[in-house]
Amino acid sequence: MAKSKSPSPSQNAPEDVLSSLEAILDEVAAERDARARLLSGMPAAAPNAKSKPAKAKTKAGKPAKPAAAPPAPEGAAAQIAALEAKLEKARTGLVNRDARIADLKAERDALRAEIEELRASRSWRITAPLRRLRG
Repeated sequence: MAKSKSPSPSQNAPEDVLSSLEAILDEVAAERDARARLLSGMPAAAPNAKSKPAKAKTKAGKPAKPAAAPPAPEGAAAQIAALEAKLEKARTGLVNRDARIADLKAERDALRAEIEELRASRSWRITAPLRRLRG
């Protein structure tokens, strides 16, 4: 019976953990960037697009005067307060995400250091020929 050349789950466990941590970091960073774009007023679909609003001109070629703002509706103050609360909640979420990213990066770095320490150990070097024979 031929032996399988795939490593046992315990041998790839640190690499699997690192891969999954990096995937989580990428997802969290993408979500953070999307939220930051939303907070800054940039469209979420085009994060790198630098578009300038078109300026309206009159027949004489002079810039048109901006239209006067419509009168504020009665519930505008309540809407503004609700939007500001929502904005603050989003900012808090970003801070929490940044802290989670920092924690995950620290954990990833610690795992990488542990893997390097293991690979530099005497037992790892002594058993290297056995691992090469096994495939």
